[in-house]
Amino acid sequence: MSIYRVIDRLEAYVREGTMLPFRSEERILELIEKMRSTLPEEVGRAKMIAKDKDRMLREAQERAQEIVSEASEHHAQMVDSHEIVQQARATAESGVGDAAGRAGKIREGAHQECGTNMGAF
Repeated sequence: MSIYRVIDRLEAYVREGTMLPFRSEERILELIEKMRSTLPEEVGRAKMIAKDKDRMLREAQERAQEIVSEASEHHAQMVDSHEIVQQARATAESGVGDAAGRAGKIREGAHQECGTNMGAF
């Protein structure tokens, strides 16, 4: 029986009686004793609920920290990947530029050779 129910019964019992004979006092004392015996049970439940709430909150905070850490690691990996791609593109563009420069020199040299050899015919 909950403490609130015992209090409600005690209140109703007192309100019903206009005069409280000796027997009524016994009933009131009985209800007060039930309140005393019920109270520790209610307090115990409240403590368990509070303890469970604290545990759940702590677990939620730990999980939130794990998620933040995982997200930070993932972000760092993505940044690294992006930098690697940028470096690869820069290297490729540089290689293409160097190849185009060499090809131009080869063509120039070939034109000069052709021009020199053509004049001999």
